[in-house]
Amino acid sequence: MLYIGSPGARIAYAVHRGRADGPPLVLLHGFTASSASFLANIGPLSRRFTVISPELLGHGRSDAPDQPEPYGVGPTVGRLLQLLDELGVERVLLCGHSLGGALALRFALDHPERVAGLIVISSNSAAGPDGWRDQVRPSLATMAERARNEGPAFLKGTRLYPARSRRLPEDARDALAADFELLTGAGVAGTA
Repeated sequence: MLYIGSPGARIAYAVHRGRADGPPLVLLHGFTASSASFLANIGPLSRRFTVISPELLGHGRSDAPDQPEPYGVGPTVGRLLQLLDELGVERVLLCGHSLGGALALRFALDHPERVAGLIVISSNSAAGPDGWRDQVRPSLATMAERARNEGPAFLKGTRLYPARSRRLPEDARDALAADFELLTGAGVAGTA
């Protein structure tokens, strides 16, 4: 993994070199996940694209600062833009799952000149109905408080814990479960 960003707010990323005749494909994972979400996809996709797989702040091998501000949408979009600039990439195909889908959509709205295509997968946070945000805020605030006080282990009893999945390929499930152990209370709380 490579890193970009200022100390304490660095994100980890990997570049899987593939065909260079089109825009790279950026894969953004969801809440409490990591780039391992796309483990089964990276090999086949990298035959057609250069694939860039960052890990969101507070997830995987990225930093997890204690302050909530760096986790905001604006700073997150800024880090993605910084990553593309560092790699010398003008336009990308942007694919996001769940929270990653919402961030991909926000990036596309803020920087449409940098997006050649947009894929949003299973993301209520990107396309929820009116009032959806107001409905989920209280539960996210409760989750953030628990994560700060207890750490992220309580999430092992929820659907967010990848080791409970029956749909994931075994290698992806194992990698996501291992990356889940890297989560910190600050990372979960800041993201929530």
